[in-house]
Amino acid sequence: MPTEAAEHPGSQSRAVKDHFVDGRIMFDHKHAPLPALHPRDNPVSTNTASTITAAEAAVTSSTSDSSTPTISLPRAFDGGFGTNYTQPSCPTFLRSMVNNDTFISCVPFSLLLQNSMSFFDATRSLSTITAVLNASCSVIFPACSTLMSSFALTLRSSTACQDDYNSENPQVRQAYAALLAYDVSYDASCLKNTPSPGDPDAQQDNDNYCFANAVTNTSSPTDSYVYYLPMGIPLPSGSLPTCDSCLTNTMAVYANAAMNKSQPLNLDYVESATMVNEMCGPAFVNVSIPTARSSSGGGGKSSAASRADAASKAWLGLLVGAAGLVAAL
Repeated sequence: MPTEAAEHPGSQSRAVKDHFVDGRIMFDHKHAPLPALHPRDNPVSTNTASTITAAEAAVTSSTSDSSTPTISLPRAFDGGFGTNYTQPSCPTFLRSMVNNDTFISCVPFSLLLQNSMSFFDATRSLSTITAVLNASCSVIFPACSTLMSSFALTLRSSTACQDDYNSENPQVRQAYAALLAYDVSYDASCLKNTPSPGDPDAQQDNDNYCFANAVTNTSSPTDSYVYYLPMGIPLPSGSLPTCDSCLTNTMAVYANAAMNKSQPLNLDYVESATMVNEMCGPAFVNVSIPTARSSSGGGGKSSAASRADAASKAWLGLLVGAAGLVAAL
């Protein structure tokens, strides 16, 4: 296990301390057969019936095999929320959010990446993390994007976690940053490898998800650190990501999203992009952010956010329903 590579990227951040808590990233690279995915049992759910969401059902039907083991889709904050809260309404809101059926079916990469032991377990195997990403990337994106935005808005309200957010509760800050980053993390995590023609060493990873390759790459364990950028966590000093098409394309997604000042990524993109170019070449990625805009400025949105805007009318009913659900918590 690497020493510095095992350190959480947030441990060397400065301006982004509001969005994460120090921890450890650990990798155990073991191979396993492609599993079938089933919904995780939820003993604290308020639902009276056990249901299989559309995303889970689609993945289960496409990967089920009597000869392969089954696993559950990972859940955000599956280690619990603790008791150190100022507002009693805050942990109640957070638990209701992560137990919401639609939230679960979205398999939100940004929230799983920082706060899910079951997701960490899935990263130990290329086949398992690929199955999870298949589920995460096959969701109805506009619905999930709208729901995450609604939860982010409510999280900072006086009826949910306002006091704990203002007092910099680490879990509340992490949850908020991850909710804001859902769109850009969705785009980045769903990218697939496109190796250069004639590169025999890269062909074996062709058509794999870039994140799946990164998190299982034993020869370059810091490759996965780039996926923490959307949550406001810059690349740590000394990280050496592989200079390939996955890194180029992922940073291109981030460059577009970093124009939006409301995104945590806006704080760390330039610093991290500069570090990438120092390792990969002066023009490997764009190191500047075009005119940065706030989310109300009418521009600078990620491609995922643009897709959500295009479908906003179709999903207006979902937004109203989600707002009503959160208000009732």
